[in-house]
Amino acid sequence: MIIISEYLVSDKGDGEVITACPCAGKYFCPVCGAPLVHRDWKPRIMKRDGGTAGWLLIERGQCSNKGCHKLHSMLPDILVPYKHYASDLITGVLDGDVRPEDPMNEEKPCDATMRRWNHWFLSNLFRMEGYCRQVWHLAAAPGTEPVQPGASVLETLRESSGRWLAAALRMIYNSGGSLVSS
Repeated sequence: MIIISEYLVSDKGDGEVITACPCAGKYFCPVCGAPLVHRDWKPRIMKRDGGTAGWLLIERGQCSNKGCHKLHSMLPDILVPYKHYASDLITGVLDGDVRPEDPMNEEKPCDATMRRWNHWFLSNLFRMEGYCRQVWHLAAAPGTEPVQPGASVLETLRESSGRWLAAALRMIYNSGGSLVSS
């Protein structure tokens, strides 16, 4: 699975088609590093804030290396791997902006779903921090320190952007990492 930030959305009546941006033809296999070529699309449901749900067609790419030949979904960063809700809603729950006791919460996910997201995040916290720290250090210019010693990369991302979860997941999955489900 690869998480992409540059994609095109086209409405096809009964659902939306998510296509990797043609100008961003730079997707590589996280297993072997070979370029990916378009293979097909697969359906995926996405639940949004307000209780609406819709189907998306997610592009899949196949590794061009004949020795690897792995198939990878090109998941847009508006989704979280293995979750049905939009990433902005999950980020709001993790940040404490969306709570079960909120009076405006009637259209939001149920309390048990929000608790599962918090549990999922806490059970993956050290794994996420490790992956993000590794990618952050590899991407930094030689001789520079990307974050303060002892500082959390996730906290640095949280302070710099409202889309911190999408950025962290891109770092993790695009470098070949994964998270545990709970």
